[in-house]
Amino acid sequence: MKRSCSVRMGSQLGISLVELMISMVIGLVVVGLVTGYYLSSRQTYGNVNASSGVNDHGRFAISMIEQQLWLAGYADDWQARTLIFPSRVAAGGMPGFAAGEVVKATAQGELWIRYRAASLEEQPLRDCSGQALDDPDVVVIAHIDTVNNTLQCTLHYSDAAGGTTSDGAVTLIAGVDALRWAFLDGSNSYKRYADGVDWPSVRAVRVDLVLSSMEPAFATSQAQVIRIDEQELTYNDDRMRRHISRVVALRNLLGGL
Repeated sequence: MKRSCSVRMGSQLGISLVELMISMVIGLVVVGLVTGYYLSSRQTYGNVNASSGVNDHGRFAISMIEQQLWLAGYADDWQARTLIFPSRVAAGGMPGFAAGEVVKATAQGELWIRYRAASLEEQPLRDCSGQALDDPDVVVIAHIDTVNNTLQCTLHYSDAAGGTTSDGAVTLIAGVDALRWAFLDGSNSYKRYADGVDWPSVRAVRVDLVLSSMEPAFATSQAQVIRIDEQELTYNDDRMRRHISRVVALRNLLGGL
């Protein structure tokens, strides 16, 4: 007796249209989530990078400005300041100084400082370009200002014979949107250069800096308003900004003339 063996082939069903649409929707959701995460991470990275850059520039700029202001009126000579820093007439793009004057401004965003190198050994002073000063017979005149949104320092040297030489401008940082100076003089109030500052009695300087990031920090333009004294500075772009204000006492002048 023979047994017959039959094999039944099961039919294989395809993916239905509904399943296909569900798979596509799930795929689109996943792609959307990944894209959103990428864009969010990229924006966060841009903000962190911009903030870090602005903060680093701010610390460097304030450190350099403080150093130069602390040097204002410095000389290791015990003569009267009017003898150490004699008067000079305006010439060569530099302002005139009365005898004993060591700080001055002739425009809103600029500052002029006078000091001398140390004559004592192993006590070198460094100018705003980082170079050591070694000639105490020369009066250093440092000029700090902004050109094309960069903070710059230019050094001039006045010798005993009245001759003056100058170095080229040194660019310190970029991204400077505003630079303002105010001077605390004998009136015990801060004044701008145009407010009739009594320069010989200046004992402190306030500096206001507005710095912007070098790279975009926002996906779209953002309106920003920064107030310095009674003035409002308005910006509308994709850059991050920071306002830094610092008061620096002129250490070498606190004891009087």
